[in-house]
Amino acid sequence: MSFFRALKPVLRDFLSTIVFVSIILVFGDVLMATAFGIAAGVAQTGWMLLRHRPVGPLQWLSLGLVALLGTTTLVTHNGFFFKLKSSIIALVLAWVALRPRWIVLYLPSVITTSLDTDTIGRAARAWAALMVAIAVLNLIVAVSCSDRAWALFIFVVPATSYLALISVQYGIYRKRILAGLAHRQAE
Repeated sequence: MSFFRALKPVLRDFLSTIVFVSIILVFGDVLMATAFGIAAGVAQTGWMLLRHRPVGPLQWLSLGLVALLGTTTLVTHNGFFFKLKSSIIALVLAWVALRPRWIVLYLPSVITTSLDTDTIGRAARAWAALMVAIAVLNLIVAVSCSDRAWALFIFVVPATSYLALISVQYGIYRKRILAGLAHRQAE
């Protein structure tokens, strides 16, 4: 499976946010971005339902938040409400990540069979902590920075932090698996 094919469901789940952030970066107009974000979320979900494709829970959550917070943004002319969506989703993901076994679904069998459950549990909790940090940072940036600065933040910081954590965890996994192999060979 290619990286882009694996990324497709995530991009699909966050299409409305991607549209919203892109329009802010290009045009700097929160109300236009909100309207297009809502339209993208509704159109995408409608298209999937018409094609009898499953709509995942994260996409339903995203659509509900787009509808609620997007409408609030349009009514109040305050873009903060739509920006709040990123923090809410990050906190929901943090809550899910507190279950230590969730991460097993995303790990190759060489890791799950070679490493102890404590190491895997710590990795899951690291994801939960990262998601809480992103939620808090999003709120700080949403309140204290311009719309374009927030859009740049939401495009760069979460993705960069995810890649950094994946890299750190990969290094830890690799080191521990190789140490375990060396130990078995020495016996």
